[in-house]
Amino acid sequence: MKVLIVDDKKENLYLLERIMKKLGYEVELAENGKQALEKLHGDNFTMVISDILMPIMDGFQLCQAVRSDKKFNDLLFIFYTATYIEKEDEDFALKLGADKFLRKPLKAKIFIEAIKNLIQEKEISQVKPSKSVNKNEKEIMKLYNERLINKLEKKILDLEKETIKRKKVEKELQLERDNLINILNSMEDGVHIVDKNYDLEYVNPSLVKEFGSYEGKKCYKYFYDREEVCPLCKNQEVFKGKTFRREWSSAKFQKIHDVIDTPLKNMDGSVSKLTIHRDISEKQKVKQDLKESEEKYRKAYNRVEFYKDIFTHDINNILQSIMSGIQIAKLNLENPKKIDDLKMCAQIIKEQVIRGAKLVSTIRKISQLEDDSQSLEKIEILNILKNAISFLKKSNKEKNISIRVDSVGEKLFIKANNFLEDMFGNILINAVKHNMNSTIDITVRILKEQQNGINYIKMEFLDNGIGVNDIMKEQIFRRGYNEEKSVLGMGLGLSLVRGITDAYNGKIWVEDRVKGDRSKGSNFVLLIPEVI
Repeated sequence: MKVLIVDDKKENLYLLERIMKKLGYEVELAENGKQALEKLHGDNFTMVISDILMPIMDGFQLCQAVRSDKKFNDLLFIFYTATYIEKEDEDFALKLGADKFLRKPLKAKIFIEAIKNLIQEKEISQVKPSKSVNKNEKEIMKLYNERLINKLEKKILDLEKETIKRKKVEKELQLERDNLINILNSMEDGVHIVDKNYDLEYVNPSLVKEFGSYEGKKCYKYFYDREEVCPLCKNQEVFKGKTFRREWSSAKFQKIHDVIDTPLKNMDGSVSKLTIHRDISEKQKVKQDLKESEEKYRKAYNRVEFYKDIFTHDINNILQSIMSGIQIAKLNLENPKKIDDLKMCAQIIKEQVIRGAKLVSTIRKISQLEDDSQSLEKIEILNILKNAISFLKKSNKEKNISIRVDSVGEKLFIKANNFLEDMFGNILINAVKHNMNSTIDITVRILKEQQNGINYIKMEFLDNGIGVNDIMKEQIFRRGYNEEKSVLGMGLGLSLVRGITDAYNGKIWVEDRVKGDRSKGSNFVLLIPEVI
């Protein structure tokens, strides 16, 4: 048996074709009444299952044509419709000669049962379908037109309801949009909306106040003053549904923004990008200030601990030397022949007292250097150097010290303060202290040098002492806490020198006097900006 299925929707054809083939029928398909009639005249069919609302020729017209042709008297005709579903539609369909009127959608089980029942009824009756076709063409057309007009009126009514409903929804959406715009306009945070072509659709007053009018501008031109899309732009990913959070620094206004980019669905189904800017400049500044403050106080604490360790170490040595001198003096106090030993003990105690006083003075100066904003003034360095050399020799009369100064000029000036003599003095003391030779040779070489467009006074303090190994070269000027305490025995002198040099915007380092051979002595190099 062969069945003809008529429907203008391919998905309906596909579904019904599968159901009927499952029942064992051969199936042919047609997309309208005219196509169906052509197939009916070209083959033998047992049954027609037809929709009603179709283009070219609808189901009613197809049924009338079939029932008007005696050739198709045995043909079962079934309407299966989703549009014409009223009782009047069913009555008209049956008057036209339809055998069954089914309303979409039906479950497959129910649909199959209806088809089987219809076939069984036909087989039981053993007669041809006895559908009486109304021969009155006018009456048929009148009923047909009534159904069309009724359907058209219903459609118009439905459209009117839909239009009213849509207008109501549009009005509500517009009201929501207006409320949203009012909220965005009142926000302190910046907000802007960009379409897929990078055109700015909306910019709230907070951003307009900073960046000006946005009408007709692309986002990359408005915010970055660029002529093309930004290389790291995430717009296309946002349009695909992703949300991004980032920090953006506005070079123009020196501000930092916390920025959120998120997709925004429009009423027409398109997607734009909604971006919210929050100015976090002050927050970041506070955060940075807090970080710097924590770092400052951490360093201060570590310096205190470091200086405490050095002070404890050095003052213990001083006190131990004084105690040794006192003990030796007690042993020789009652022996007149030991007067020279007593004098030596007195000298030891005197030197250690001086050393202790200098240690306290040095720590005080380092403290001033760390805590105060020392004002700098134009100072001639050669006179200060002479004073430092003179003091060194007076303080070390028992030692044979030879100091030579080779200067590029007689009057050389830098920006400095009253710590300059301390800086020279500590470098010279270091050259004497770490020298085992009978004659201590020190050469101070003063040159001029230019680096990166800056004129410097370069001072080299060359000695013939024990030298400094390569590891210590990196550590002896280190200020503050030293985890290894490897500079503990060197006192605070060179830490003070480094602090003073930094205050003068200068540099200091140490080299071998003879390159590659530290045993020949050291060369302490100072580089301080020159003042004309």
